[in-house]
Parts: sequence; C-alpha cells; structure tokens
Amino acid sequence: MAIEARTADKEVRDMLSFLNDLNTKQATDAERAFLGLLEGGCQVPIGVHADVEGENIRIEAIIAALDGSTILRDTINGKADDAVSLGQQLGKKMLAAGGQEILASIL
Repeated sequence: MAIEARTADKEVRDMLSFLNDLNTKQATDAERAFLGLLEGGCQVPIGVHADVEGENIRIEAIIAALDGSTILRDTINGKADDAVSLGQQLGKKMLAAGGQEILASIL
C-alpha cells in the first residue's frame, strides 16, 4: 500500500505518519538505492530483496544476462539505519564484479 501527500501539507503528513512501518521503509530504501545505482527498470534482469530484523538488514541481489548464461549474486549485511548506503555499496560491488559488463550487453 502506498499513500502520497503533498510535502508542504504537514497536517496530512502528520496524520498519516502512524501508517509508516520503519522496517518496511528501511528495506525499500535499501532496494531503491541499489536499483537507482544500477539504473534498473522493468526491462533489466536485476533483482534485490532486503529484510530487516531488529537493528540489522540483509540485502540480497542478482544481476543476470538476458539468456541466463551469466548470473551474478551477492549479499550484504549491516545496520538497518545504514540501509541506503548498504544498498549503494552492494550495487557498486556487483558492478565491479562483472555486473557492469552484463548490463552493458543489455542496454
């Protein structure tokens, strides 16, 4: 579920704030940071899943060739408060480990 509110409408944002789940926000922030770094969209075979347990987050990701001949997987663990940074770190690590070549062959 997603709810949008105008940034300037503090009253509405405050009224809706109880709906925000911190663990879900941290997980989606990590996933979006990873996808944003890789410029992933619906046509690119990349995936990411983040799971928050307590103060910790685990982020798992995959980059694959269109035909599945090359598949790159990796995981990073850390503090959930560092979700965005960890998502970006994992993206950079995977690009350097061959992900850049996989994506270049697709795009």
